[in-house]
Formats: sequence, structure tokens, C-alpha cells
Amino acid sequence: MVWRPNVRRRNSRWTAGALRINDTYPSWGYSIKQGATTIWERWDGWTSEGGFEDPGMNSFNHYSLGAVGEWLYRYVAGIDVDPARPGYDHILIRPCPGGGATHVRATYDSIHGRIVSAWRVEDTAFSLHVIIPANTTATVLLPTATAAAVTERGAPLRDVEGVELLRVEDGRVVLMVGSGAYDFRCTMT
Repeated sequence: MVWRPNVRRRNSRWTAGALRINDTYPSWGYSIKQGATTIWERWDGWTSEGGFEDPGMNSFNHYSLGAVGEWLYRYVAGIDVDPARPGYDHILIRPCPGGGATHVRATYDSIHGRIVSAWRVEDTAFSLHVIIPANTTATVLLPTATAAAVTERGAPLRDVEGVELLRVEDGRVVLMVGSGAYDFRCTMT
């Protein structure tokens, strides 16, 4: 799954990116703007035009729309489990910048320790700070098709211990890293 949100209306349907950042109906921001401190069961649980909908079908502390949390971790921040090696023994880090976001920071406390993915976009410059817990490894996918332009703390990849260039595929540089902290920079393509 590739995250390609757009914050504009398209055929009267809102995209996932718009639901995330808007504060107009329908969106998570709309609920917050109305005083919500939990996720509502329905987008129209309460609207300024219609008030409360059917109370029998109107939970104001409901999980179904709360799956946005997983989406934010997996697709926006890019912290994911490798299905071939479950339990975060091997971690996938594949951030998906876009949708109007210029920076994201997420942490996940796995059974092996804290995983961090923090990225920032400035014009076409992309930076990614990653922390991989002890006794684990990670595959890191960067949004560039030019491996020679990727640096880690200013050093070219070939000079960085613990970082292996695996391949370039689908417009992304794919790296293997061991446990530790890394600061990657590249130009997005």
C-alpha cells in the first residue's frame, strides 16, 4: 500500500490525508473542534447542522475510526513489522512523506525496545532520524532513486559502518541497518 493523500476534494470524496488534517466535517479534526476527546463511532455523531444522531447508534468512545493510529505509524512515520520476521525482530522503516505534512516523529515501544522514526522535508531535501533497538535489524527505505546522494551524518553510505546498500527499487533506496541511531539525508525523487 502506498500512501498518496491529497487534501483537495475529489469527486465529493475526501482522501485519507484530508481526513487527517482538516477540521471541517467530515474529519477527525472536526470532532476535536466540537470538543471531542475520544474517537466517535460515526463521522456524523454530532454536527452543527443536525445536532446528535440516533443515540442508540452513536458511541463517542469507539475504536473503529481509531485505526488512524496504526495508519499513522505504519504509513506516515513508516514503522512496520516485517511479516517474514514478526515481533519486531526485524523492523521495516519506510516513511511516506506527503499529504501536506512537512515533518513527523513517531516512537513505538516494541518488545525489544523503543523504535524511532522522525522525518522532515524541506523543499526536496529529506532527512530521517531512526533508532533501532539492540539485538534487532531494520530495512530502511528512503524516498530517492539515487543511492550516491544518500548520506548518514554527512558521510557517504560506503563509509558508514553498520549500513548496507541492498538495492534501488520503485524509486527508493533500500538499506539494511543494525541496531543504533542513524541520521540519513537525501534529495527526494
